Amino acid sequence: MARDRESWLRREISAWVTEGIVDEDTARALRGRYPPTSEADARKALSVVFAVIGLGLIVLGTIVVAAFNWEDIPRVARVSLAFVPLVSSYGIAVFSFLRRYDRPAWREASCVAAILGFAACAGLLSQIYQIRGDAQDLILLSAALALPFVYALRSNAGTLVYLGSLTVWSSMSQMDGGNSLWYWPLFAAIVPRLVTHARRDRYGSTTSYLGWVTALSLFVGLGVSMEKTLPGLWIVAYAVMFACLRLAGSLAFGDAPSRGSDPIGSTGFLGSYILAFMLTYTWPWRDIGWKHYRATSSGALTWAGGFFAAAETADYVVAAGLIACFAALAAAAIRRKRLAPLAEGALAAAVAACYLVAAASGAITAYSYRDPSGEEFRILLAIHIVMNACILGAGVFHVLRGYASARLSQVNFGALVLCVLICLRFVFVEGFFENMIARGLVFMGLGVAFLALNYALSRRLSKGDIR
Repeated sequence: MARDRESWLRREISAWVTEGIVDEDTARALRGRYPPTSEADARKALSVVFAVIGLGLIVLGTIVVAAFNWEDIPRVARVSLAFVPLVSSYGIAVFSFLRRYDRPAWREASCVAAILGFAACAGLLSQIYQIRGDAQDLILLSAALALPFVYALRSNAGTLVYLGSLTVWSSMSQMDGGNSLWYWPLFAAIVPRLVTHARRDRYGSTTSYLGWVTALSLFVGLGVSMEKTLPGLWIVAYAVMFACLRLAGSLAFGDAPSRGSDPIGSTGFLGSYILAFMLTYTWPWRDIGWKHYRATSSGALTWAGGFFAAAETADYVVAAGLIACFAALAAAAIRRKRLAPLAEGALAAAVAACYLVAAASGAITAYSYRDPSGEEFRILLAIHIVMNACILGAGVFHVLRGYASARLSQVNFGALVLCVLICLRFVFVEGFFENMIARGLVFMGLGVAFLALNYALSRRLSKGDIR
């Protein structure tokens, strides 16, 4: 049992005894059925950490020793030494799979050692034979060959190393002028491992940190894998990805005891609103749309070349894949009556609609909002109103849903969204609503609405049915 649930259950049992719901014998039987996490489990986790570090140091030490007078050693001997970390680490991995599979320390350490062993061998061989290549190629190859060990040994440490390597490779590749589209099939290859572990220990600490690392990897991977030949497409991609994470978290971790136990949904939840608040300003909407990458100032097509055609196709494929995932997850959420994440889904749909409008105009610039007579001003004003209205609607949705389900935490979050929106519109005002009278009337209307809501909540809170 996860530690947070275990602590909750033991507090409840004590409360039941105090309130006379169960007697002491029943409480003792319940505590025996759900014992606390033993010190042996903590020692086992510590053993895994030390085993991984120990074997990693051995592999690194082998490389350092071999580096002494490296150029004076005959090539045959150098090749033999290069295979030492590979053969030894693979041997330990096979031994762990056959004889120590029930011991996590052996499985975790041998998986990481196998990954490092291959990387060390490949690096040494490329140096010996002067094989052309760079660091990202080695990282990508090491990550790809790590998959069999991660699955065979069910290694959580290997999963972390794999995701980290994949994220680092995609970033390095894109910064060096290449492309990182291999990120997506390689990420998809590890998803079954993540799902299997989550089903086995849904709210455990290991599932939690794997989920946070996965969300971080997706956040980075999406940004670096898009070629950005269609300016502004990142707006739709990130909005839809956050909505997908929110929906997936709700479906998989809908009864999580805390937000920390649902890293996927929490990332999508926070990301959706942070992005939405950003999009209430003009700077994300500047210089986006088809006209900017299809034509130069003279109107000549600039994307007809092979690279740009392939890159634009890749961007479309990534965006289309995310939209397809969003549609499937939204349908599943509606079918299972998971209505709360639909607020973030509606935000993503509104963002996509605003993007299509802005992209079709293709003429929004940094100072468009300063000319009230221009078409660009009207488009930006419409987008500004829509985004603010959507955030306002999402905040009200959470408040009302929390009120209906008697959940004060959800009411508080909805109120927080509304307060942040009001503060942003009051302090950081941009071109559209600088009129003091208009802003004052809007704030007074919102104030009246808040007072009415507070009155309704106070009446219900006084009855004791808010939790």
